[in-house]
Amino acid sequence: MRERFETPGDYEWLVPAGVTRILCRVKGAAGGACGNNPGQPGQEARHELEVTPGTTVKITVGAGGKGANGGADGADGWVELEYQPRFN
Repeated sequence: MRERFETPGDYEWLVPAGVTRILCRVKGAAGGACGNNPGQPGQEARHELEVTPGTTVKITVGAGGKGANGGADGADGWVELEYQPRFN
């Protein structure tokens, strides 16, 4: 199963029953451009985390930087969680 958070803001995700590990993929927000100078892209990372069913995981999705002097705004970040419930 996958859940993806793309709108900038803070979220709380309740770990479902039977889930003890999640694969978390994230991309940071990009910086805004200044005139003809492009903003820097957000970096990507992934990490496997041990979790406890019924607990809450806090998630923050960053907003892209605002462009200046006619430059474009940077892209927003995102967070994606991948997991598979396992029951005995």
